[in-house]
Amino acid sequence: MSALVRACVSVALLTATIPAQAVAARAAVAPAERSAEDEYHLGEQAYALGNYEQAVGHFERSYALSDQPDLLFNIGQSYYRLYELSQDPRHLRKARALFSNYLKFLAASEALDETTRASVEQHITDIDSKLAALAEADKPDPEPDPDPPDDEQDPEPEGPKDAEPGPTEPVDEPAPEKKPLYKKGWFWGALIGAVAVAGGVTAAILLTRDSGDGIPEPELGTIPRVGPGPALAPGGVVFSF
Repeated sequence: MSALVRACVSVALLTATIPAQAVAARAAVAPAERSAEDEYHLGEQAYALGNYEQAVGHFERSYALSDQPDLLFNIGQSYYRLYELSQDPRHLRKARALFSNYLKFLAASEALDETTRASVEQHITDIDSKLAALAEADKPDPEPDPDPPDDEQDPEPEGPKDAEPGPTEPVDEPAPEKKPLYKKGWFWGALIGAVAVAGGVTAAILLTRDSGDGIPEPELGTIPRVGPGPALAPGGVVFSF
């Protein structure tokens, strides 16, 4: 295993002291002209200063230039530390994916390092525990139980069934309408009879009363006399009140 690869998988090397002059010289080189080793040391410096996002960038460029699988561990470790600052679950999931890929590389390697594999597996276990806790915390609170349907609620007390109705007050019926006398048959019959009787009596009086000269005088009306003999005015008896 090369010196670069051993440095990638060693956490101790991430915090190793690098001469300031060498780091400054590498930083002055244009990114397109930097070697994989230059990017690696710049990533190491950024990691030691807590600039984990910058460390990720340098280690990724070093991996792209060298294609060294051991750099996957360094990138995963940088994402894990970045999550501790950002609390962004995406950084934690990214770290798990990198550790998982590195574990596959170790399984296919002829010179398998059991210690390194155990360390990577422990990292994955810790990350899974954190992700599970985050998922549990994101669950919404359970909603309260709904109210039971109306038919399951306590029925309201009902009044006594078949209750007899109470006594009712009598209702005064209106008195029959009284008809005026002139609308009644018996009134007109009596009136006509009275008129007939009165007429007969008057006629009798007029015919039987003597005026002294042999001519009866009317009592209730006037009968004009014409000439020496008795006579009745045209139209018969005339009443005046």
